[in-house]
Amino acid sequence: MSQFFRRSAFGASLAIAVIAGVGFNASQALATPPPPPPSACAPGIFDATVTPSDSSAGHSHYNVTLTAMDASAPCTLNGSPAEVVFYRGEAPLGVQTEAYGEGRTVVFGPGQPVHFDIQVRNFPGGTPADRVDFRLPEADGSLSGVSSALGEITVDAGTQVGPIQPGA
Repeated sequence: MSQFFRRSAFGASLAIAVIAGVGFNASQALATPPPPPPSACAPGIFDATVTPSDSSAGHSHYNVTLTAMDASAPCTLNGSPAEVVFYRGEAPLGVQTEAYGEGRTVVFGPGQPVHFDIQVRNFPGGTPADRVDFRLPEADGSLSGVSSALGEITVDAGTQVGPIQPGA
């Protein structure tokens, strides 16, 4: 066998081995599933806004609407938000809240907004706030990280937070 033929055969064998190796790695990369999308319940994965709502006898109401990002995975909530803190600028206001109403299981995700009510007694005075921080009650009993909703609200002693409901 000529020396040229031996070198060409070795080169061809090496090229086949390299191509086969690259092909194997490429197929492995294609077989690796992408990471799951983030949960809609995670802070920063949804928008939250506070808007005035219809008043009832002796109370002002505010609607906090949560809208999940399109690239998020649905999550399941049950109950009222916890650890609710109102702020004016960066200063916490120290207004304590209580939950009211019965919670029920609600799915929150893309195309499935949810909301909860903040109920404040109509006393003269009150303290203006522009942000509310809260933690979402997940159906498994855990709480999400701290999230924020922006919007003008007036709070006072006796402020209550309702359960999370489906819809905006």
